[in-house]
Amino acid sequence: MGDCLLCGAADVKLAKSHIIPKSLYAETLKSEEGPARIVSGDKGFHPRRSPMGVYDSEILCIACEESLSPLDDYAHELFMQKCAQDAFHIEGKPMAGKHDGVDIEKLMMFFISLVWRMQVTKQPMFSGMKLGPYEKKVKKALLDRDPGIVPELDVVISKFDDETSAAFMGPTPLRMEGVNGYRVGFAYHLCWVKVDKRAFPHPFHSIRLSKGNPLHILYREFADSPERRAMVETVKSNN
Repeated sequence: MGDCLLCGAADVKLAKSHIIPKSLYAETLKSEEGPARIVSGDKGFHPRRSPMGVYDSEILCIACEESLSPLDDYAHELFMQKCAQDAFHIEGKPMAGKHDGVDIEKLMMFFISLVWRMQVTKQPMFSGMKLGPYEKKVKKALLDRDPGIVPELDVVISKFDDETSAAFMGPTPLRMEGVNGYRVGFAYHLCWVKVDKRAFPHPFHSIRLSKGNPLHILYREFADSPERRAMVETVKSNN
């Protein structure tokens, strides 16, 4: 029993809430190499295997947890069950994919719910998420189911080409051309979640989540990515 951090209900039964929805771990929880590896930039957190994913039993009541399920299910359908159509190529190599007919508002609400959960949980791997002055707006957007309440939040989505990218790393700050945001990941995907009044710099502005446009997903190589190097360094420094 406890207080729900979303609706404010007091002394109610709380849910066992996954911060990153369990369905977005894909098969990494039961792969032949063992459960997904959980990595955090927090110096007090040691990388570990997690057969259940990372959850928190102190943030949401049963009703609020159930209210977020359709958002999580929609993200799972798009990212784990559907294949994007190649959108454009460079020298014959596909560089991005797209999904037509996506409910962008619903998908944006998923990302709002995701960063809110990362903000309020006490789980150490998510300690890098600090919404600061935007926290109240993100919460209100989630309560009202209105992403327009927090126009500063926007998302660019990328997908890695390598199954070894299944390790999970907690959110880390990302600043590019003066625009602030966070790297937020789930199985094989990495998203740049902007939390800033300024717009995404070119060319990211044209492929951000935008109502009326297809959902674009950038394709990226994992082997030489900064994210892979960060994961390796984090594991080394905490062993």
